[in-house]
Amino acid sequence: MVVIGDGCRSLFWLDNWIDRQLIQLIAPDLFLVVPVRRQDSTSVVAGLAGNTRIYDITSALIVCMLSQFLTL
Repeated sequence: MVVIGDGCRSLFWLDNWIDRQLIQLIAPDLFLVVPVRRQDSTSVVAGLAGNTRIYDITSALIVCMLSQFLTL
């Protein structure tokens, strides 16, 4: 069982908080364009607050990435 709590210590990009799955598996193309420094620092609560996770993406979104982003 995964316990997120308030989401402050769980990492948005690296922890398996969405139906016990990693974002890397749910949205692999999108995951590739998020810099490691962002993967290591964006918490779940920060990523969800105001959709700020969009700022972690450093590449132009192509159609497959956009559809993956919308599933998060």
